Amino acid sequence: MGPKRSFKRQRLVIQQRVFNDDGTITKKNIPFCEPLAPSDILQAPSYESIPQSQSQDLLTQYSVVAPDIPDPAPQPELSKKGKHVDAWGKIRTKLKTVFLESLVLEQDTCQSCLQQSDSLVVCYSCNSRPALCPGCAVEGHEVDAIFHNMVQYEDGDRSSFNFRKQLKFALHENCGQTYMKAINVYDHEGLLHECDALYCDHMSEMESLVRCGYWPSSPRDPRYVIHMDLLQFIRILVLETQSSLKSICQCLKWRNGTSDEEVTTLYRILVNETFEEFRFFHYQISHQPADDIDDGSSCPACPSNKGEVFVSFDGNFGLVRKRNSGLSSEPPKRGDHYFIDQSTVDKFVKEYPTNAVIKDDQECSNFQATSAVRSKNKCANLDFTGVFGSACRHGVPKKFLSLRHGERVERLPHFVAVLATTGGTISKVHMDHPNEETANDEHEDIPEGYYSVEKVVKSRKRGHTREYLVKWSNWAPRHNQWVEESALSQQALDVFRRG
Repeated sequence: MGPKRSFKRQRLVIQQRVFNDDGTITKKNIPFCEPLAPSDILQAPSYESIPQSQSQDLLTQYSVVAPDIPDPAPQPELSKKGKHVDAWGKIRTKLKTVFLESLVLEQDTCQSCLQQSDSLVVCYSCNSRPALCPGCAVEGHEVDAIFHNMVQYEDGDRSSFNFRKQLKFALHENCGQTYMKAINVYDHEGLLHECDALYCDHMSEMESLVRCGYWPSSPRDPRYVIHMDLLQFIRILVLETQSSLKSICQCLKWRNGTSDEEVTTLYRILVNETFEEFRFFHYQISHQPADDIDDGSSCPACPSNKGEVFVSFDGNFGLVRKRNSGLSSEPPKRGDHYFIDQSTVDKFVKEYPTNAVIKDDQECSNFQATSAVRSKNKCANLDFTGVFGSACRHGVPKKFLSLRHGERVERLPHFVAVLATTGGTISKVHMDHPNEETANDEHEDIPEGYYSVEKVVKSRKRGHTREYLVKWSNWAPRHNQWVEESALSQQALDVFRRG
């Protein structure tokens, strides 16, 4: 705490003028907080005894002397954003008042039939927000506006206005063989409605729904249908936010104030292959096949006929798949367009001949790129531990495959063989791994099952053991690995401790 600061307090004072018997005037300053003494008040003469020349002085007998107040410092000019914020602050209260007033209905006459009614309905989806009687509200919304947000005002209460909706398709109105069927519809905002749909005997129910912009929940006898605009909105959210379908359905609940049962029903419909089928449907519509038009997977900057195409390979061990996730009931909808058939990959890796030097009788996955992000128990519960992919130098993806055993050299030759079948000639492949001839020539004296240590980079303490970061000979620095002290020779440890 710093030293105490002293402040000089300025107080208002009253200046009193006292008329003496000899005609002189005496000035006296009295603090404003102190009352006047009775003797001072009695000394003030009456107006009759004061000469006319002194009457003006009497009017100013009790005058307040204000202290000297410095002029306020000039305020800096607000920036463009500051003016924006200041303008919002001035109208904030007014906007809240106007909105609350709009929720109160003050009239009792229908704007359509001009009849007085004890119950009026206001449509908040219409631009004019008309106040209508229930009959006029149904008549004006039963054709093209059945999913509008309408509120009923009756006896001072405010509640939702619902009526039996009919989903009529224009292409069936002139057909003589039509029938009605009860269905549940999720509109473009995610609200659930009970409707009677009009179908025709000359067209299946699924075809009728798709023609009118609704997606069925099942391929046979759908009881629920979803507006395509809602599915398109969910598809964009999944791609942009990487959110799950359950989280998106929960957001719809908060937005619309729907019940848990409606949200749960929508989620179960979406995960039952309905949403994935719609995504594939949208992909087919967006990428119409043609002889002279690609499907969006080829790079427009890479040469198509002649020239060199550079392809890079790398793995992502954050894209995993659990064993208990289940299996799809059908093969991939896009086939091997991006992902190579896993059965051929497993067969190639199993039959690929290799004489690579392996440390501690382990595979090349001894580097365990996944051990940094998950434990061994979690890895045991994974069906795929990552994704290995390729892309051109412009970032356009080529092919992918799923990883089961971490990093293994055998996957790259299979990748090269697959890319060669898609078109073009593979001229050169550059790898960070040393070839077998170089490794065997330089390390003929190394026992089988061991690697050569180039240097020890640094050390760390893990529990009761000490580990060392090792740089392997003829291996890139990104392959550096933490090993225990018992795995290193005494010579390598002495060099590290002396350096």
